[in-house]
Amino acid sequence: MDKTQNKEKRSVSVKTIGFTLGGFGIVIVALLVASLYMLSFEFKNVKKTTEEYVSLKTSAMDVQLASDYLTDQARSFVVTGEDDFVFNYFKEKTVTKRRENALEALHNKLGDIQAYKDLSNAVDSSLALENTEYYAMRLTIEAFNKNYNPDNYETEANKSYCEEIQNRVMSLELKSGDTSLTEAEQKQRAIEYVYGNNYQKQKHDISANINASINKIDTLLEKNVFDSSEQLNRVLMVQQILIVFLVVFFVAAVLFIRNGLLKPINYAVSKISNREFLDGSHGLKEYRYLVAAYNEAREISINNAEKLTYIAEHDKLTGVLNRMGYESVYRDLYLDKTAFILIDLDDFKAINDNHGHHVGDRMLKKISTILTKYFPNDFVCRIGGDEFAILVFDYKDKETYKQELVKRFEEMQKESSETKDKLPAESLSIGIAFGTKDDDTDSLYRKADRAMYNVKTHDKSGYCFYDEIKARK
Repeated sequence: MDKTQNKEKRSVSVKTIGFTLGGFGIVIVALLVASLYMLSFEFKNVKKTTEEYVSLKTSAMDVQLASDYLTDQARSFVVTGEDDFVFNYFKEKTVTKRRENALEALHNKLGDIQAYKDLSNAVDSSLALENTEYYAMRLTIEAFNKNYNPDNYETEANKSYCEEIQNRVMSLELKSGDTSLTEAEQKQRAIEYVYGNNYQKQKHDISANINASINKIDTLLEKNVFDSSEQLNRVLMVQQILIVFLVVFFVAAVLFIRNGLLKPINYAVSKISNREFLDGSHGLKEYRYLVAAYNEAREISINNAEKLTYIAEHDKLTGVLNRMGYESVYRDLYLDKTAFILIDLDDFKAINDNHGHHVGDRMLKKISTILTKYFPNDFVCRIGGDEFAILVFDYKDKETYKQELVKRFEEMQKESSETKDKLPAESLSIGIAFGTKDDDTDSLYRKADRAMYNVKTHDKSGYCFYDEIKARK
């Protein structure tokens, strides 16, 4: 009897504990599931916010790209008089319509906020700029004696472009002073319209409005990310509290909590705080989903930042470092271990004047390719229109490196003068200065510039070392 009573007592005790722990476990698990859902929801918000940011910024940048594209086509047309450029211009304006589409997309997503108003101002300015472009085209058509009759073209697209040209361009009356100009003077006057200071100022105003819109989009993103991070922190804090209760009241679930949730979540918090990618090969399905969402959002953020940085620091035409990239690199080098090479294209203006800017652009690309070929491990920069700089930071012996540079320069001159690619022969004036402990960025640049100037004043097409100038005195 005593044994039976003892057995019953043990059964009741186990059952009570089981129900008690089971009840607490069910409640806590339910709460954990709810918190996981909230965490998943917040991660989705972060991902959605990032995707919307990329979309919004793309819309803002599309306005800039479209405006620049119209400018390029208008300028190319007034310089060359080729039909393709004016047809491309009206295709962008009447068919592609990137400016209008981007503005509509931004309005649909943000409404009538200041970022949209700034972009709208940019589009309005771009539309207003078309009047100048139309008049420049009208002068060009007059100078080249062109007749855009739709019947002279085969494709329906070109016929429609001709109608646009007749309605928007040919209908313009030339100013009294422009009608008496010669064809050459009319061509020059058309170029002045699209390259003049007033035109450039209007382009600058368009870019300023677009940049203002992008800055406001960035501010909006920062706020949304901060709000989402705060909510994520609160959800994670609730989860940690629930895990502690689960350990205390539901011992049987300790291993599940530790291996299934606690360790992965703590790992995730640590990695997120250090802005690192997460390993999603372990853990529950929900956790892996969150890791995938976070990693995707993180990757998008990194790729977008790298793309924007690359665009900001590299020359769009040649692909080498631009002025911003050059200044960023130059200020961080040890100048006493740096060789500064300054290169200028001889008579480059004559190439643009005689062959057109499109040939000049091809020449700049060719020279950039040559410089990159002979200085693959150094910083090749385009710091002006036809002026390049090369920052060398890993040479060992100065005199030995001089001899190596002489060989490179001779090969570079040889390649730049070749005309197999149907480009005009080009020569280079090169100045070289080796940095010392007493140099700063300005003084080292001046030395290289002086050396290059010495070449310019001695029939160009050559090279000069700054220290050899001093030795001759």
